[in-house]
Amino acid sequence: MAKWDALIQKDFASAYAFTSPGYRQSFPLQSFKGRFGNQLSWQRVEVAKVDFKGEDAATIGIYVHFRYYPPQAEKALDMKTFVEESWVLVDGQWWYLVQD
Repeated sequence: MAKWDALIQKDFASAYAFTSPGYRQSFPLQSFKGRFGNQLSWQRVEVAKVDFKGEDAATIGIYVHFRYYPPQAEKALDMKTFVEESWVLVDGQWWYLVQD
């Protein structure tokens, strides 16, 4: 999960490169980067499931482990959440579909 490895390293440009060409035409890197706050840091991810929707589309289920820094709290909280991502295969390349 190279996209998540980039997010864990806060390398938003590398993570942005995994978004679909259509998304990148509509939204600049700064817009993508603005989707992420500074109150948490991703620690690691684990793939829970891969559900292929034919040969050119898949939904990936991921557990994201992160550290949350609540405002004015004395210590961070270690947490995890489940995320599903849509990916499509176009011309031999897999692209992440950003969904709001």
